[in-house]
Amino acid sequence: AVGAEMDVLAYLVGRYFPAAHFAKLFGILFSAYSLGGAVGPLTLSMLPTAAAWPVLGTLALVAATVMFSLRNQSSPSKASVAN
Repeated sequence: AVGAEMDVLAYLVGRYFPAAHFAKLFGILFSAYSLGGAVGPLTLSMLPTAAAWPVLGTLALVAATVMFSLRNQSSPSKASVAN
């Protein structure tokens, strides 16, 4: 089941990329998420248990690094929204 991941994905794509490209980027990222959900468990099941933990740790570290590297986006001011 798709939980909050898709809500967060839609929020981040809408926040960090132009609205004109939202549908295309969301589709690409959703496809990557779905592919990872399908291939990831199969791939990790083929690894020996001792090798799976470093792989999972590395992937978690990469994900955290990407999330923390996003620059801060300020909300649009009320004056620019009104005009």
